[in-house]
Order: sequence, then C-alpha cells, then structure tokens
Amino acid sequence: MQMQAKKVKGFSLLELLVVVVVIGIISSVAYTPFTKWKSDREARNGVDKISSFMRDIFSQVQRGNYGFVKFEISKVGNDKNLLLVSRGLDMESYAGYLRNRYNEDGVPSSFSQLETRCGSGVDSWTDNGDQDDSPLSVNQLTLTDVTIAVEGTDTTKTSGAVCFNKDGTYYSTSGFFYEGGHIESMYVCNKTSSTKDGCAFNDDEKGGPHDDNKNTFKISWGRFGNIDLEKWVDRGEGIWVSQ
Repeated sequence: MQMQAKKVKGFSLLELLVVVVVIGIISSVAYTPFTKWKSDREARNGVDKISSFMRDIFSQVQRGNYGFVKFEISKVGNDKNLLLVSRGLDMESYAGYLRNRYNEDGVPSSFSQLETRCGSGVDSWTDNGDQDDSPLSVNQLTLTDVTIAVEGTDTTKTSGAVCFNKDGTYYSTSGFFYEGGHIESMYVCNKTSSTKDGCAFNDDEKGGPHDDNKNTFKISWGRFGNIDLEKWVDRGEGIWVSQ
C-alpha cells in the first residue's frame, strides 16, 4: 500500500515542462489570428460609428427637424483621438440665412460662398452636439482606437466638416474636406506605428494600405446624404470591396 501511495503523486518536473511548452506553442499559434481579429473588429467598430454618426445628423434634415446640418470630425489630443460633433440649424434660422445672402453693398455673405459656407458661414447654430444641454438630435462622440486620412488635402489641417440641406442645394465642405473643391471620402484605419499622420499607403504601383495597416475602410458620401462603405481586401492586386 505504501508503494502504491508513492506512485500516485503529482507531475514530475519533466512532465510539467512538457505541458508548459505545449501551452506556449498553442498560445503562439492562436495569438496571430486573435490579434488580426481584434484589429479588424476595432477598425470596423470605428468606421461603423463614424458612418452612423453621419447618417444620424443627415436624417434630421430629411425629417424636417433642421434646415441645415453639420458633421465635423477633428483630430484631438495630439492627434491621438477623433472627436465627432454634429450641429443643427432650425428652419427659421436657415430661412434667415437664405434671405440675407448679400449685404447692403451687394457683397455675398459667408453662407453664400461655397468655400466658407460650412466653415464660418453659420455664426450661431441652433443646437450643438458639444454642449451639455444639447438635444438628442445632435451629438458628440470620441473615438480612441482608430485614425483617419483624407487624400489630396493639406496634411496640417486637423479638422474637416460636411454640411447638408434637404435637397443638396447648399451642400458644402470645409477643413480637410475642402481643397479647391469638395473632397467626399476619408480612410479609417487602426492606430499603428505607421499611422502617426493618418492611415498610411504604399507608394508602389500596387498601392493600397501599408503592410501593417491592412484593416482600412473607406467612407464616401454625396450631397444627397448617400453614404457608402468599402474595405480594402488584399487579393493579388488588391481591391476595395463594398460593405
């Protein structure tokens, strides 16, 4: 009985080492797929929140709650975070801006001019999403897991805005969404070592997102509030796939 009791004991040191090695191998194999899944999930969550934010404020115009609205996105905290803010101009105030498109000397107002309408064109919004007492029709949101890039614009600009009205007549952009004309898309990606100044792209013929930043999405929009979402898929030459 004593001999049997001695045989029934815990793992030997060698057996424990084998178990540790096996666990290490399994963990290393599973780490890469998990990291890729987590990265994709963060990027997708970020792009879904941005596109939903844009749709929400445009829907306020379609429902007649506002005559003119603004979606604004900024890089804040030393470009570490993204701040989204929506603003609304009620129907009465909007009508006032339309009536006063020119001053007494016949000079166009800031609202009448395409390059300033979505920037300084409205000096007092009815509702602002960045105010504590703002209604639910406007909002503010901070994103910490993703960053953006805007192609063909001044990289020193830290914010951009898109303004909508119901029929698209006074559609306009500002900041890094306006560079001699409307820029109607932006790239959304994970934060990596190569995204210090926004989503990075390769300079070769293939193009596409940088190798360590494959989870890149593209949000595009138009004057009538249509918002499209695409994801970069590296299939040989690489293509943008509608989501």
